[in-house]
This record gives sequence, structure tokens and C-alpha cells, in this order.
Amino acid sequence: MKKISITTISILIFLFIFSCGKNEDKDKTTSTKDVNYYNSENYLTLKTSDYKKNITIPLEKKEGCDYPVKGRIEYIKENKTLAVIDYGNGKCDDIATKTINDKIYNYSLSKKEQNKGDNYKKIITNPLVEIQGCNYIVDGTIEYYKEQKLIATIDYGDGSCDNIATKSADGEIYTFQIKEKN
Repeated sequence: MKKISITTISILIFLFIFSCGKNEDKDKTTSTKDVNYYNSENYLTLKTSDYKKNITIPLEKKEGCDYPVKGRIEYIKENKTLAVIDYGNGKCDDIATKTINDKIYNYSLSKKEQNKGDNYKKIITNPLVEIQGCNYIVDGTIEYYKEQKLIATIDYGDGSCDNIATKSADGEIYTFQIKEKN
């Protein structure tokens, strides 16, 4: 019996997800394990879901840079700042900072581990947010590129604790269910 590697299985799942429903209804529901591509330092963990997101400096990408190079997002509840994501001052890199309880942490905008044979570059364009007591990513955006071309975008929602996300690909928007975070 021939063994199939985890990488091969991951690629097949990814290709299945992005090929499902291209010629079907826009509300096609699929599932994904993409959440597992990122580790905890990639997430912004908040204690509550009823926060407001305030973009104090618009996100800016520079030609030749894969990631936002400027911008600032504040997560606020009842006039209290819960967290801040700062994309920097124009330097072309994949690092932003997140500030929580006056502590500053580096925040990677890229996938931490590149799987062999993984043909897609994944870029976090809005922070992946998890909230305490919820087993799903509740907010954030990941863009998928192949050969420098944007092929899909995953949007995890508005901060509500649910297992629903949307995928934009080929000019269509699909709703799908995400699996619980491990």
C-alpha cells in the first residue's frame, strides 16, 4: 500500500475547496482546515466579541511589497482600547506589531511554515482574530496568490462567534463552514 504524505493531503483538500462550486450556486458551502496553517502568534486574541474596529491609519501596500507597509487598526470596546495592530512606517516586510495590555509583540503577516509543493502564497491582510470562549476565527482576511496573481480571498467575518466565512474567487463569493481551531 502506497503512503500519502500530509502535504499531499493538504494540497488535495486546498484544491478541492477552491475548485468546489465554480459553476454552482454562490452560496455553495464547503469546509476548510486553513485555520491550521497559522500558529497562535498570528492571531489577535480578544476577551470579547462586541468590539469595534477603528482604522486610525489606512492600510497601505507599496508596489513590490507583498504585505501592508503602513496602517493602524485599533480594537475598542466602551472607549477602552483592547488591542492595536500597527503595520509600520513603510518598510517592506511581513512584520506588524500587536499591542495588548501595553505589551508589544511582533505579528507575522505570512504563513509560518511553507509546505513542500504548496503553490499558493498566503498573506494575512487583516488580522486573524479569535475571542475567548469561541473555537473559530471570528474576523480577519487572508489573500491567496499564485504566481503573483490574487486567486482567492477568505474573509472570516465581523467578530461574531460562528463557523461561517466567505471565499471570493473567480468573481464569485461563496459561503463556507470553517472547522474549529485546534
